Amino acid sequence: MFVNVSPADYNSEETATSLVYASRVKLITNDASKAQESAEVNKLKKMIRALKAGKSIADPDEDDEEEDDEAASGAGAAAS
Repeated sequence: MFVNVSPADYNSEETATSLVYASRVKLITNDASKAQESAEVNKLKKMIRALKAGKSIADPDEDDEEEDDEAASGAGAAAS
């Protein structure tokens, strides 16, 4: 940070205020880190993957269960 100071007497209060502000700003530190994705973002990503795979949006998590149920009911109907 750059602080402009003035040697004139009538700017002494502004110069002092600017120096105090600069010293406070100097104490600020930033730590960059990757933000964690929320559960909502993960849910939306699952929906996108399901749509790209040609599956319905209503049940992207239940696809495997439905396939198992259909296979079991189809085998039962063939045996009857």
